[in-house]
Formats: sequence, C-alpha cells, structure tokens
Amino acid sequence: MKLPLHLFAALVAFVSTGRATEVSMSGTRWLINGKLTNPGIPAEGMLMNVRMVNATFEDRHRPDFDAEANTAKFIAKIPDYAAHGVNAFTLCLQGGMPGYEGAVNAAFEPEGSLRADYLRRVERVIRACDQNGVVVILGFYYQRRAKILREEAAVRAGVVNGAKWMTSAGFKNVVVEVANEFPHKGLAHEIIRSAKGQASLLRFAKQTSPGLLVTASGYGDGKVHPSHGLGMPARNLARIGYCMLQGGRWGAAQVIPKWFVEETAAPTHDVKTPELRWKLNSQVFAHAWELPARHDSASGRSGEGIPADARSKPGSGGQLLAFVPSLDLVIARQTGGSGEWQFEEFLRRALPSSR
Repeated sequence: MKLPLHLFAALVAFVSTGRATEVSMSGTRWLINGKLTNPGIPAEGMLMNVRMVNATFEDRHRPDFDAEANTAKFIAKIPDYAAHGVNAFTLCLQGGMPGYEGAVNAAFEPEGSLRADYLRRVERVIRACDQNGVVVILGFYYQRRAKILREEAAVRAGVVNGAKWMTSAGFKNVVVEVANEFPHKGLAHEIIRSAKGQASLLRFAKQTSPGLLVTASGYGDGKVHPSHGLGMPARNLARIGYCMLQGGRWGAAQVIPKWFVEETAAPTHDVKTPELRWKLNSQVFAHAWELPARHDSASGRSGEGIPADARSKPGSGGQLLAFVPSLDLVIARQTGGSGEWQFEEFLRRALPSSR
C-alpha cells in the first residue's frame, strides 16, 4: 500500500530521534530554542546564514551526477559550519545556478505536486541541521526553474503542497522563503514576480499552515534592481578578503573555517572539461572562489602574470575581491555599474603597484 506523501512525512517525523532546534521571532529579532541569536555582538538577533541551495541539486538530464553523494558531502560539513557560528543555511526546492543553463532541478512536478525522492534529500539536510542547532531557510521557487510549473494554478498548488509537507514532517527549524528575488524578470509567472501576487502566495502558505514562518526575498536593499541585489562597499569587501588572508580569522575569532580557506588554494573538484556556461577552464574553480592564474587565453580570460596562489571573486557590476597570500595583499573594487569588466587585467595592473 502506498501512503500519501503527507502521511509518509508524518510517520517519518514520528519515528525520528527527536527534534533539537526550534526557530522563532521576537519582534524583528531571531531566536533559536528561545534564545536570542548571536548575543553580545553586532549580529545579535540576526540569522547569519550561508546560501547552499545546490546542496540537494540534481539534473535529470545528467544521470552521471550523483545527487545523493553531493548531499552527503554537504551534510558531513554541517557540524563544522555550526561550530564556527553559522545560524542557518538557505536551501531551495528548485536549487540555484549550477554554472550552466538547462539543468532540470526541481522538487515540483508541472502541476505543483511534490517529488518524494527530491524531498528525501531535503529532509536529510533539514534533520541534520536540526541536530546541529542550525536553521534552514527553505525556498520554494527560483527564477531559472519556476517555469517548470505549468500555470499560476500550479504555482499556488506548489505553495500549498510545500506548506503541507513542512507541517506534516514536523519541522521546527525551518523558515519558508516562497521565492528567491521575487521581482526577478526571469520568473515566468506574474503571480510570483509581482508584489501583489507574492503577497497572495504568502497568504496561501499561512492559511495552509498557520504556524509556519513565511517570507520572500527581494533584492537585499529593499529596492528593485535590473540585476543582482547584493552589493557592498569596497571597504567591506576588503574586510572579507583580509579575513581570508588571515586563514579565516578576525582577531581572536575563527570566523571562516580554516579548512575552507585552505581548500580554496586548489581546485575542489576533478572536472577537466571546460565549464559549461562560459567555457572557462574548470580548474579555475575552488569552492565559490576562482584561481585567476589558471585562466587560459582560449577562454577569453588570461591568468598571465598573476601569482599562482591568488584567489578572486568577480561579481555583478564589476565587483571584485581578491587576496594574494604570497604578497600579503587584498584587492577590492566596487564600480557601481554594469557592463563588461576585465577582472584579470585589473588584477595585473594592481599587483605591480602594490609591491
């Protein structure tokens, strides 16, 4: 006999080893297990989170990709992140950008029903976070995949089904984010993209499961932008780079896990073929950083003249952060504009003047 999905989730919750983490709010401040987060520091009452939306990634066009192993690798790292002060991880039932277009990665079927095999991976992560005192911000819709939903009725059904699953599973450490950057024009359905439509989806979720904490994200600063939403002054970018340069430490505190900083010094994968989106040398990538010296001219970006230990993060609008341990150097740039930016050329010009 096949159990309905919501009953199956409820059964799993009943026989689980017990829940350890509950998230709540007091006014505008976050609490975990009834205690204010990050007491006594500037992040007090905030939910300091890391975006890990591809921790449950799959691509139904790529049978060679082991989705279960990918999730297991992330779960193994959760205790270390928690030990270094991470309050939450952001996941998404439609994942994020994997570095190439066309991935079929979604927990939703076209009519808004949920796929049990995908949910099992998500649940594994949520329960591992629960046991480590970590909250999950679970997104439903992402701009590159929302078109999987056939029509607006399917979008509404997806929200209702997702809320029912959350409640029946008994999660107490989860906050629902209905849509990531909901004004993004890449979202195929007006009901997700418009403020009025988004508000209606939030109401659907709350009506279905009144106890859920439900929200949606815009563009970070409360304004609607034509591109990406996270921007910060060059000084703040440089602070991140300095922390990386110091092995992840800021003063006496280990802010970024040391293993993470060390692993960015070399490619963190064994892919040898060109990256699928921009056709870059795949050996450039180390976690979410780049090793700019490894760029080759065949891809249109050259690493000539850049120290081998340099690491960089090029971003939207010409944002750039780089650090070079051998030179004890941090470089940050914030342009405030979009367009084509020659990241490696900028690094080459900045390096000689800094010696």
